[in-house]
Order: sequence, then C-alpha cells, then structure tokens
Amino acid sequence: MTVTDDIVEDLRRKGRFYKLEGYTHRYPECWRCHTPLVFRLVDEWFISMGPTYDKLREQLAQEETDASLRYQMMDVVDQIRWIPAFGYDREMDWLRNMHDWMISKKRYWGLALPIWCARRAVTLK
Repeated sequence: MTVTDDIVEDLRRKGRFYKLEGYTHRYPECWRCHTPLVFRLVDEWFISMGPTYDKLREQLAQEETDASLRYQMMDVVDQIRWIPAFGYDREMDWLRNMHDWMISKKRYWGLALPIWCARRAVTLK
C-alpha cells in the first residue's frame, strides 16, 4: 500500500473523495546535455538578513538597524567608492530585495563572503 492509497482510502471513508486519475508530466532535464536532473535533499545554511522596515533608512532607530544585517551591510556599502558608480545601485537593490542569504551553494566558482567581525571586515573565499 502506498501513501496515495492511504490518502484515497481516508478521503473515501470521510465521503470527500472525488476521483483518481493518472497525470503525465515532463521530467526535468539538463538544457545542455538533455540528461535527467537528479534532485537530492541536502542541508543548507542560511544567514538571516533580519526584518525589513517600511520606512526610509534615515528614519530607522539604532535598535532597528542593529536587528537587521541588511541595514548594517547597507551602511558598509555607503562607505565604499564604487567604480563604476552603478555598482552601488546594484548592490543596494540586491540588499533591499534579498531574502535570507543561502551561503551553502554547491558551486565551483568563488563567491566572496563578507563576514563582519567587531570593527574589521574579513572576506572568506
């Protein structure tokens, strides 16, 4: 007996079953080599970016800034001289719109991870 059978049986017993039919769907494949994609369950690590506030950054209380890594990082971004200048806008847009930050990506190419410790920045690669 499968999980599906258990669910259908329970719905029938409660008089809420409608119908059971097969459903054909495409299995995902690699767009380059057309081999099937394999899904695997893995643990991931996230850094909470903290809450977002519906007001301008200049209006945030110190406690609000301290509670959100996003706004702390924005303060650091403000101190950087960006060349080209549009890099600043892109970085700020990324920080404003990002959700929790997944740091356990399984990729070969590098992503610098800025980690702020006390009064100095440390970059891990």
